[in-house]
Amino acid sequence: MIVKLQGGLGNQLFQYAHGRTESLKREEPLFFDPSPLGAGNPPRRYGLGDYNINVEFRIPASGDEVLDGYWQGEQFFQKQLIRDELAVPKTKANDACAQLGWRMSFEQSCFIGVRRTDYLWPERVHFHGVLPMSYYEQAIKRIPHGTKVYIFSDDPEWCREHFPYEVVTVNGEDEKHWDIWLMSMCKYAIIANSSFHWWGAWLSGHDRVIAPRNWLASQDYDIVPERWMTL
Repeated sequence: MIVKLQGGLGNQLFQYAHGRTESLKREEPLFFDPSPLGAGNPPRRYGLGDYNINVEFRIPASGDEVLDGYWQGEQFFQKQLIRDELAVPKTKANDACAQLGWRMSFEQSCFIGVRRTDYLWPERVHFHGVLPMSYYEQAIKRIPHGTKVYIFSDDPEWCREHFPYEVVTVNGEDEKHWDIWLMSMCKYAIIANSSFHWWGAWLSGHDRVIAPRNWLASQDYDIVPERWMTL
């Protein structure tokens, strides 16, 4: 069984989770094909190597079974197994990240996920949709007063102009797995319609998550666990 890897880190984690679960169910060896990552728009970085998991590569040949999809949602994998395997990356966090994670774990903390950049491209804006400020304003009202709020975004400058909260930039472009870990340290989450922020909230193990009711602008999509609040 070969699983195609495609999309950013969040999507790769979904593909790993589903492939891992299917391989155990079928008692079959599992391989991944990373070749689609370079053909993405934009090209994507391979991210599974930053976790304590076993990943073997294989380019599909004639007769191979290839699983091609995204499988976004916890219904596609064994929850406890995947939570255990992806809880902490295998590399060492930089000092600023480690200190921030320690603070978040002791504070009454909440992260807000904001996704913009490629969602604003003309060919994507009507498919994904960019969440309006009204979504975040309503969500913030549902977080307990006094909660320390952090922003995780691909557009930090825009967030500094529109939110009165700390924008987290302690990790570089090749350390996004540590951003997911930081998000998982928070007690509350307000996520964007992004698989990257979904994993930060889901790996926290808390159910105090607010997510957009319409994950995609163009269609209904079953990715948000029922126990999470939607707006």
